[in-house]
Amino acid sequence: MQKDSRRIEDKLRTHEAQLNELDAQKTRLDELHRKIDALTAGARPVHPLLANPSSWANVAASSRAAVTNIRTNTLAVQPPFITPPRTKVLNELKPSWVVIRGIKADKEPFADASPAKIVDDVNFALMNIDAQLPNSELTIQVKGVARLPGGHIKLFTSSRAEARWILANRNAWSEMADPDFLMLVATHPTVLHTVPALSNMEAELFIESLTEQNSAVKDGDILSFRWLGNPSETKKSHGSIVLNITNKELAHKIEKGGLFYNYEYLRGSKYNKPSVPQCFRCLEVGHIAALCKAVKPTCVRCGGNHDLRNCAELRKTPVCMRCIKKDKDRNNALDIDIDDVIYAHSAYSAKCPLKLLTPPIGNTNRPHSTEATQPKINA
Repeated sequence: MQKDSRRIEDKLRTHEAQLNELDAQKTRLDELHRKIDALTAGARPVHPLLANPSSWANVAASSRAAVTNIRTNTLAVQPPFITPPRTKVLNELKPSWVVIRGIKADKEPFADASPAKIVDDVNFALMNIDAQLPNSELTIQVKGVARLPGGHIKLFTSSRAEARWILANRNAWSEMADPDFLMLVATHPTVLHTVPALSNMEAELFIESLTEQNSAVKDGDILSFRWLGNPSETKKSHGSIVLNITNKELAHKIEKGGLFYNYEYLRGSKYNKPSVPQCFRCLEVGHIAALCKAVKPTCVRCGGNHDLRNCAELRKTPVCMRCIKKDKDRNNALDIDIDDVIYAHSAYSAKCPLKLLTPPIGNTNRPHSTEATQPKINA
């Protein structure tokens, strides 16, 4: 019996030791769970001895935790997304306006007239010419006006379409609103090809004939015309003519569809203003490199007798060698300051003074115009 009781006591002690070891392991696991929870929540586990340190690190850690909480709360509660209004809606709230620029005259237009008087005069002129937008029966009206320096006026309208119409047809109503409100007539040059050579009488009646034979052309739409190479001098039977048209839509129609003259179809095209050709070999104007007759080339960078690709000078700022060469030849001097501001442009630049003095190729034909080619005053 004693042996059995001892055996049972030994087993009880063994089980008690195992239970104590399990309790210790459970305590360690609970401590690990607590640390993991602290890391997940954003707070670093702090050693008991450093629980309340008086250092900047502690302050920074607390501030970082506060910022993290603020960001978390901000992301959690977001304001509702509001769609901004469209551009069309914003433009409806803005006043539509257009600036009508007159030319300087002896008498200022609308002199001593009140804004109400100016609006009444402009609206009366628009009513007389039946100013209406396409697919609309309402007459275009001006809501307000503002005076600008130089005799210009700023007109306010109900829509941008009305403002564009007033600007495009300014020559039709400006003189009616005030005889002193003068402005240049805007023209749109268009080319007519294969036009037969005209006699002096036919040239005088050319615009009238085009108006009669083409229903799209109205009186006053064609202001003037001129030859691109007069057939009477070139001894050719046909040539090309540049029409100065006041109606922009008519100019586009002629470019696409042409016109009829003496029951012959004349093809139309867009007029491209002639430019001055420049040689990339000798830098002179009036010819191209393929037709250059210079013995040696001229470098655009240093002015030497070699091509640009063979130039060894490392100059970054452009210098016009044409202007420098001309000043040297004119003054017989070699001590010219090439860093002077008057030479601070390329020889190919359109701002070169020598290139500005060279007339375009098309100017040689301007004396053959039937009317003055300068802009006319609608007076």
